[in-house]
Amino acid sequence: MNMKNSEGLIRAFIHRDIDRIMELWLVTNIVAHSFIESDYWREHYEQVKAMMPQATLYVYEQNAVIQGFIGLIENDIAGIFVDESFQSRGIGKKLLDYAKERTVSLALHVYQENERAVQFYLREGFFISSAQNDEQTGKRELVLQWRQIKTIAVSACLCGVACRYDGKSKAVKAVIEQQQPDWLLICPEVNGGLATPRIAAEIVGGDGYDVLNGKAKVVTRAGDDVTQAFILGAYRTLRQIQEQPIQTIVLKQNSPSCGSEKIYDGSFQGQLQLGVGVTTALLRSHGYQVIDENAEKIVR
Repeated sequence: MNMKNSEGLIRAFIHRDIDRIMELWLVTNIVAHSFIESDYWREHYEQVKAMMPQATLYVYEQNAVIQGFIGLIENDIAGIFVDESFQSRGIGKKLLDYAKERTVSLALHVYQENERAVQFYLREGFFISSAQNDEQTGKRELVLQWRQIKTIAVSACLCGVACRYDGKSKAVKAVIEQQQPDWLLICPEVNGGLATPRIAAEIVGGDGYDVLNGKAKVVTRAGDDVTQAFILGAYRTLRQIQEQPIQTIVLKQNSPSCGSEKIYDGSFQGQLQLGVGVTTALLRSHGYQVIDENAEKIVR
């Protein structure tokens, strides 16, 4: 099946393409991976050439010249390769979009030092699910994933789950009416190992950022220090979210974990101050946007 457009054609690989495909594979890898010795790619050339037909390959062709290609092994992207002379013309995006149209999920490994590639995939809706060292090169690899359906992370109490400190929920009708099966329900305090019900806690000496920086504490009304539980819960929640293609994060307002604009001031007198909770601070420091249940529009 071919996809025509005003600039070129995307079609399936045929055997006579192999020499051009391998030329693109070798040159592009050497240029994109200057942090790896070029001999590494040359040494693997014949092995890759023999394996190439086993992958699903689509080429981008214009005027009988193959300008780029994408290789897939089931839902794993083996790579997108575009001739240096034709880069920055949207060819890589067209090949990626072509692959997206044919599946509900994609994954790939990309070297962390290949910043241009990392930014490209993040811009195209991929998220970092894990990281590891490549055994052959010793270089750090990121595992990136994309899923067709993007989900929402929401404080579980807003959806009627009885996980608040008082053993109750804080169900919000507007949230429940929009709830979808793929939503990720989270409670950072439960993630941190705290029981339900539990003694109310507030941040003393700052806000969530200060807690993460060791400048403030989270204490209960009884005076117990529960800072480490709140930090642990924040990091476990971050891990949950990183494993999902999260689009929107909706957290309970004013909470010492989840507050996104104001939190209680540590006096246990019901007084609010500007600041954010521990989990919100951690999520925002990792580039996530956090809103509360009063946002005009939650589902986008």
